[in-house]
Amino acid sequence: MKACRIAGCSRPAKGKDVRCAAHQTAHRRHGDALQKGVKAVELEPLKREIKSILGGQKDWSGKAVVGQLWAGVVDQARLTLDEYHEQGKALPSWKVKAAQTLSNLSKDVLAEDILVTVASLYLYRELRPERFVSDRAFVFQVVRRVRNMTLTSRGSWFDPASGKTKHCYDTPREKEVMALAQILGATFGGLGLAIAKAAMKHREQKQQLVRATKEAIMEIVQR
Repeated sequence: MKACRIAGCSRPAKGKDVRCAAHQTAHRRHGDALQKGVKAVELEPLKREIKSILGGQKDWSGKAVVGQLWAGVVDQARLTLDEYHEQGKALPSWKVKAAQTLSNLSKDVLAEDILVTVASLYLYRELRPERFVSDRAFVFQVVRRVRNMTLTSRGSWFDPASGKTKHCYDTPREKEVMALAQILGATFGGLGLAIAKAAMKHREQKQQLVRATKEAIMEIVQR
């Protein structure tokens, strides 16, 4: 029996795959066998930081731009669903599921909220590049976190052991993920990256102010 090809893993490879079941699942879910999923709690402080920045930009044209881009995406998704369900047009299942995800998002989430999520992931990559093992893994996390913004992407179950309701999320096929990654990147990627860069600049300015304050304190103390 052949072993999993991932370094340090001694578990047997599953079936015809070169990875064990756990690494095979991670590769399918996160885009890379070694990528760990980014949790919502990791992004929350970054989202607050980004919302604070955007809150101070009342007249920023990017909000209107992203709204228009998103409206176009949603219109196209609904057209795809109409062609499939109403007109009976034969379409790849991944394309239909991607369109359904976009339609669901439009009902539950504002375009600006998606922008904040995407920007927070770009900022997270700036701050902790080691958190993402590859570009592919990064876009998988973008899609995963955005998909999870709509409740229709998850199921719930009660765990009697903990006495809590827990949630589980379906794992989309790779073609669906890549289709969503392309659409989200084109719609929110450029603005999201620009916001992340602005956030990094704000952080640097704050650090400079802290250093200047410390120097001023030392100056007065030493006199």
